[in-house]
Amino acid sequence: MQLTTEQVNDAMMDMYPEWRYRWCGGWACACMGAANCSGNASSKGVTREQWEAWVASNPDPDPPKPFDPEELVAVLRQASKEYSEGKTSSQEELKERLRKKYQK
Repeated sequence: MQLTTEQVNDAMMDMYPEWRYRWCGGWACACMGAANCSGNASSKGVTREQWEAWVASNPDPDPPKPFDPEELVAVLRQASKEYSEGKTSSQEELKERLRKKYQK
């Protein structure tokens, strides 16, 4: 039995927002959370096609930031330089800088 649009919406809204915009097609889990598995959308009867339609109608209000590997290398080099000059005292400071730069 096909779910109604309202039922699909209810299933999608009943999960963490981060999971709503991913559909897992993996055969081995490296789980970041996804609508069909962690969000239980599949067990509630939501199909991939219904999920795709829902996402098209409900764009991610907070999309992930694009990842630039060259920018990451530059940040790491700068942090390494600061560490060697005694300007950065811990790995935690570096982690926090990277978190702020790349966190969604």
